[in-house]
Amino acid sequence: MAEATAEEEVKPREKDITLPTGLSGRIRRLTLGELDKFADAKAAKKGVSIDNVLNRIWLETYDLGRIYQGPFADFSDGQIDWQRVLDAERNWILRELRKMTHGSDLYFRQGCTSLLCEEIFTVHVDLDSLEWTPPSEEALLQLEKDGENLFHRELPYTKKKVAFKMLQGCDTATAAKIVRQHKTQLATSTFLLRVPYISDTQGPGAARKFAETLDGDDAEWLREQWEAADLWVDESKEVQCPECKHVFDVQIPYDARFFSRRSARPPKGSRISYLS
Repeated sequence: MAEATAEEEVKPREKDITLPTGLSGRIRRLTLGELDKFADAKAAKKGVSIDNVLNRIWLETYDLGRIYQGPFADFSDGQIDWQRVLDAERNWILRELRKMTHGSDLYFRQGCTSLLCEEIFTVHVDLDSLEWTPPSEEALLQLEKDGENLFHRELPYTKKKVAFKMLQGCDTATAAKIVRQHKTQLATSTFLLRVPYISDTQGPGAARKFAETLDGDDAEWLREQWEAADLWVDESKEVQCPECKHVFDVQIPYDARFFSRRSARPPKGSRISYLS
């Protein structure tokens, strides 16, 4: 049996972390069984695989921060309901777990999205280089004061009144369900989750039609609004296929691949698209 390297011997088993809203605590590294839970397809469809892991690796809470001790989500009894935690902060914990286990370099396989190309290549991401901005003061104050997770805006072009929300853990399974049932694209399903209120629009069918026909300038403006309000991390990156040169966006995969030991180094002989 090969001996552990010096680098492997000094990897921390536990770590203190503080999330952007001020929630802080201590986490530990994953076990093999917990890695299996990430690969559980049934649990993933229900949106509980990440919850199961977070419940186990979160050892202790030091501070609830600004929004997890009031009307938005009251965890003052010491029990954290990960379904109610901001989705971006759940991912923040997963990245910290990944870095303390395998470091900040992440490699994963990706197929080209061009219909004329079947190339499969490797994508590289430096998790330490991801740009991010904290939740806005407006959003934090509203969640602290009355807990209402709806932020009202008027679209600049169509003048339609809408309200967006900050995504929580409970929205993860809902997003997958929307894609499966209605065969909508990721951008449309994200919009339907983010924008639960549209004036003079009733029912999911009408909301989906509105999203699919929304003016491009209004859609971009609204996306900028919710990114400015919510915790924003640049998890979507532009890559170029090394074979056909097709350019498209990829998302960091928060699944079993994310914690695989093989994801810490590039596969031999694989062409790599580096994300800057």
